[in-house]
Amino acid sequence: MTRAPTRRALLAGALAALLATVAACGEDPITNEPPHPVGSHSDKGPIKLRNVYLAQPAGGRYEPGQDTVGFLTITTTAERRDRLVSVNSPVAKRIELRWDRDCDGDPQHVDALPLLPEGTVPEANRGGATGHAPYFLHVVGLTKSIPAGTTVPVSFEFARAGEVTMPVKVHGRHPSDVRSEFACGVDPASLVAGG
Repeated sequence: MTRAPTRRALLAGALAALLATVAACGEDPITNEPPHPVGSHSDKGPIKLRNVYLAQPAGGRYEPGQDTVGFLTITTTAERRDRLVSVNSPVAKRIELRWDRDCDGDPQHVDALPLLPEGTVPEANRGGATGHAPYFLHVVGLTKSIPAGTTVPVSFEFARAGEVTMPVKVHGRHPSDVRSEFACGVDPASLVAGG
């Protein structure tokens, strides 16, 4: 005679199924990485560009002539060093690389961002800071009106890996568009405002 499952057993089974579903939803099934609800992703050989996006525009839209900032995480699986040597977009006059090497709230304009073998940009003395890495893009002189929630083409050139062009998201206005805390406790947009 088969015994019917108890209520406790049914609840335990349902809970296990729910947890498995939540765990499965917590990762990108293609890359096995946590989701990044704000930014775009792209690969160029061993280079991985993750969670790339432009800051949210005030009023929901950028206008021509405005500056903004772009956030990203770069890693490489290559056994040799590489460097991000330039970034450009047809919707900006120029894009500068900024890096707060000392995590002191004073990001410097740099000619390139170095990438360590099988790693990322060298860690700054971050003092336990979490969130964005302490490097970002200063996007100077937008050339067109760009609404929040859209994408713009941005090209990244690496010394060894070459160039990759990707659609970069403009941070939207929906409550689900969550961004990380700023590295070093400083909002880079405040440093280039009015630039």
